[in-house]
Amino acid sequence: MNRLNLLQDQITNNINNINIKEENIAYIIDGIRTPITKAFKGGLSKYGPEVLLSELLTQIISRNSFIKENQKIIDEIIIGNALQDIGGFVNSRVAEYLTGIPNTVPLYTVNRLCNSGLQAIINANNSIISGDGNIIIAGGVESMSFNSFKKMLDKKLISDEIINLENEQLKNLLIPMGITNENICKKYNISREEQDNFSYNSHLKAVKAKSKLKKEIISIKGYDKDDCIRENISLNSLSKLKPVFIKNGSVTAGNSSPLSDGAALCLLVSKSVIKKYKIEKNKILGTIRGYVSVGVPPEIMGVGPSIAIPLLLKKKGLTIDDIDLFEINEAFAGQAIYCIKKLKIPENKINVHGGAVAIGHPLGCTGARLVIAMLNQLKLYNKKRGIVSMCVGTGMGCAALIERDINDI
Repeated sequence: MNRLNLLQDQITNNINNINIKEENIAYIIDGIRTPITKAFKGGLSKYGPEVLLSELLTQIISRNSFIKENQKIIDEIIIGNALQDIGGFVNSRVAEYLTGIPNTVPLYTVNRLCNSGLQAIINANNSIISGDGNIIIAGGVESMSFNSFKKMLDKKLISDEIINLENEQLKNLLIPMGITNENICKKYNISREEQDNFSYNSHLKAVKAKSKLKKEIISIKGYDKDDCIRENISLNSLSKLKPVFIKNGSVTAGNSSPLSDGAALCLLVSKSVIKKYKIEKNKILGTIRGYVSVGVPPEIMGVGPSIAIPLLLKKKGLTIDDIDLFEINEAFAGQAIYCIKKLKIPENKINVHGGAVAIGHPLGCTGARLVIAMLNQLKLYNKKRGIVSMCVGTGMGCAALIERDINDI
């Protein structure tokens, strides 16, 4: 039995021994995002993360009159962020002050790399379920223009003493993400052609869904469209791109998610808030019904969703057939292809409006963007259940179950 199967059996046993009783439900009643734009040269590249975030905070407050009239009733603001210094905390607090939110409203940031935005929403969800809060704004932000991986690598993040240890597992933690995807493609025989075809289709789906994607977007500084999506893409142009990470490799700029900037926020409230402020049922977008996070071998970190999703389904007593739609983050085409094949997800259920290869992947923002995308898709196509999932650097996978069912209000 290989390492991944052993890991899955171990976590499944743990889940079977846990009985969680829901005491409350957190409802997502709003979700908005900025456009996702190219790092360094895109529409939002000259604006820092605090600007993107403050613009969204202003908008989500103004859209919801019960908190606009008294912002002090906001219990918490939780922001996911991956690359900014000290976890983006100062940037996020600056954004809160720029928005004019009273300083009595607490805020914190979370960092689980690509999953940071989703983790912020999960934390908000759990706080409401446990009774620790009733009104929470949660999401994520990333300006890869201001804080790129290159800038991170220029800093001394780990001491020489640790780096020089003869510890293969530790060294695997430091493998660049592109190389981990090359490892997956080699290990599971995913060809360059497959990756380019997947990327081509991601762009085609995003182009076709542009008007639907625009419904998620709030104009920022006069800019209101995703600019990574390529309308003139062709398989021929993708095939001409050279490998980026290793000589004779298969991972290119065309079959990887582009460096990008963006922010996304959700407003979560308890059932008591729904009743107190007479929030109409049609305002409720959905609820988070389950979540799991798992660890996987860091040298093939992109397989994370293939482990997390089955465990989430097991936890909730569901199967792939019970899920109407999936959003699996396309950090790279290769790892997304592996996960989709492994899980046998029907093509008509996966990333129906395109994915990160086309739209972009601002790390701390992406998890929240996927939640908003899923909420809008469930409403648009009149579906009940969706799963959002992603791989995470250093070797993790996360998945959340979202339902659009307001019969229990």
